[in-house]
Amino acid sequence: MAGMTKKTGPDEDAELMNRYKLWLLKAKSDDQLAGSPNSNELKHLEELFEVLNERLLIPRWITTERCLQHYINRGDICIVPAFRGEVYKYLLSRQCR
Repeated sequence: MAGMTKKTGPDEDAELMNRYKLWLLKAKSDDQLAGSPNSNELKHLEELFEVLNERLLIPRWITTERCLQHYINRGDICIVPAFRGEVYKYLLSRQCR
């Protein structure tokens, strides 16, 4: 059946949520390691966290320092406020999504 997508059940959804983590970088505007995000970028990230949380996707905040020290699994999804800075380069090198 070409073109059909497989729907997952509650058990499969729970397994995926346990296997992969959804990280959002909790940065400040003067955080050079995070690419010095501006106030709009930080505001959008806060709003995104709320939406993800409302949708029960279990987002997690991670600080810049912890992100650089934390072993992030290859399948984890990392959302940063800006596509620049040392944290962004580090996540690219770890092949995070």
